[in-house]
Amino acid sequence: MISNAVISGGVFSQVVDQRQVTQTQKSAMDRLHEAVAHTAFHNSGERFDPQKCHPNTRVAVLDKIEKWALRVDPETSDTSILWLSGAAGAGKSAIAQTVAERFHSKGLLIVSFFFGRSDASRNHARSLVATIVYQLYSVLPPAAQSRVLAIIDQDPLIFTKSLLVQFESLIVKPLQPLFDDGFWNSVSAPHLVIIDGLDECIDREMQRNVLLVLSASVHQFHSPLIFLLASRPEHDIQAIFSSPDFLPIHTRLFLDETYLPDHDIELFLRDQFEECRTTHPFRQMIPTGWPSNHAVKEITSKSSGQFIYASVVAKFVKSPRHRPHHRLDIVQNLRATSRNLPFSELDALYTHIFSGVDDIERVLDVISFHITFQGWVAIADIERILRLDAGEVAILLCDLTSVIGHEGHPLHGLQLKILHASLADYLLDCRRSKEYSIDVVKRRTDYVADCFQFLSYIQCQIPATSTALRAMGCFNRSSFSIDLTEPLYDAMRRFSIRRIYNSALNMEPLSESKSFLERLTRDFLPALFTFLKKSDSAKHLELYQHHQSEYDLVLRERMKACSPESPAALVFALVSISRKLPVGIFHDRFGLVDYSQLGDRVLAAFQL
Repeated sequence: MISNAVISGGVFSQVVDQRQVTQTQKSAMDRLHEAVAHTAFHNSGERFDPQKCHPNTRVAVLDKIEKWALRVDPETSDTSILWLSGAAGAGKSAIAQTVAERFHSKGLLIVSFFFGRSDASRNHARSLVATIVYQLYSVLPPAAQSRVLAIIDQDPLIFTKSLLVQFESLIVKPLQPLFDDGFWNSVSAPHLVIIDGLDECIDREMQRNVLLVLSASVHQFHSPLIFLLASRPEHDIQAIFSSPDFLPIHTRLFLDETYLPDHDIELFLRDQFEECRTTHPFRQMIPTGWPSNHAVKEITSKSSGQFIYASVVAKFVKSPRHRPHHRLDIVQNLRATSRNLPFSELDALYTHIFSGVDDIERVLDVISFHITFQGWVAIADIERILRLDAGEVAILLCDLTSVIGHEGHPLHGLQLKILHASLADYLLDCRRSKEYSIDVVKRRTDYVADCFQFLSYIQCQIPATSTALRAMGCFNRSSFSIDLTEPLYDAMRRFSIRRIYNSALNMEPLSESKSFLERLTRDFLPALFTFLKKSDSAKHLELYQHHQSEYDLVLRERMKACSPESPAALVFALVSISRKLPVGIFHDRFGLVDYSQLGDRVLAAFQL
């Protein structure tokens, strides 16, 4: 029961033991910031050096898009949506990025959102409207800005509602006076919204919802905003664009032979080969007249109009560890079974690249780990969990720099980066990759066993602590999709809750110890016991009883260090009575225990 509580104007006050604890509600701007996917901006630092059109390429496509956006093309000026589509690897994202940069420099871009399948912050559409609102906010007059923030204040949970409700509440209603006053009537007013890679949104139903919002923007709300949307022509997306509601409001730009991609690809290749001749470490070894005109024409033809093939070839040939003319000879010797399928050529190149790898099993192990956990685990963590030497991943993948790179992450460190989305598709399809295929279902369970094996011998010292957190996170994300195999049973049997708990208590500094223990008890242990309770098998039951007894022992040991009169004992008893009470509620909300005043590590651990 909560007593002596006062809620006034978004401020919560609670009087406890003659002390008043006050918590102020988050501001509307704070809530907006939290809901935004900042990595989805066209100029986000997280999207370092994004692909864009090579100089003097895609001229006709860019010109058509620009004329549509400026409303000077009589064929398309009456449509509010331009769908930029094409096969995988056709260069859609590069075009969208180039358009975004050009219109941003002219002050005509109002919003950009780039979906990314491997980025958990932008592989869904939950943050789409918030990201649009955030970017719109900067061009709005003060009165409109105030209306937007007022709506967020009135409904703090607005960002949990449907995309359509968010769009109407946060964009249409507060901006309606501007629509009516002709704020966006001028062609020079910023009005372009770019949404790239809708097919990278992993939820197909969410893809559909995004398109329905765009339709409502035109049909229902009569918004002056115009939308450039880029995606693959996948079945669900194409079906919606072909519906009666969409046909009159959109124009379709498909990247096919109409726009002479072979000319642009050939120009790109010649510039890349010229760069080899002038800057490559082994440029002195390159024969005069390399490459031949025939070689360039052949690669251009094999690209089947898709820039990804030419890009992969260029990266493969430009490898600083090899002679470019030898690498190009390798590419020219490839033969595909069908010239009608662009992926057959790409598959042939991928197959040859992987055939040149020495330790293919360990290479596939590393790549599979990265794909299985969606790029969430840093390279250093992969090395520790898979029991590789430090720096070994870089050595293993040195022959794959044309398809796999790395990137820095402010929280997780250096991570692997698959440079082409089609590589994962290739590896996961055994019909295409054959002996190089990856069985994610089987490997996921194996990797979870590796994680438990790592946790069994962890000494909680930095940097191993961060790897332990990643290992626990891998299990948390996988616990509902794995089975208790023999290797996993053995690894779980060796894992000791008591050992890792005691080790964490001795961790330095104290803040790291508290953070680790919180993740251990709040996320990992509940997931572990839930997993072990999901089956009545003898092995599940045996492991459950084993770890339950260990956890009971940990609790008894901690209680022995605590007198019955201590604040920690009170908190422990209260939390133990009701499972519905959130962890830490007594400390965070009511201030029953001020842990900054506790020097005893054992007592500090009880905030969990």
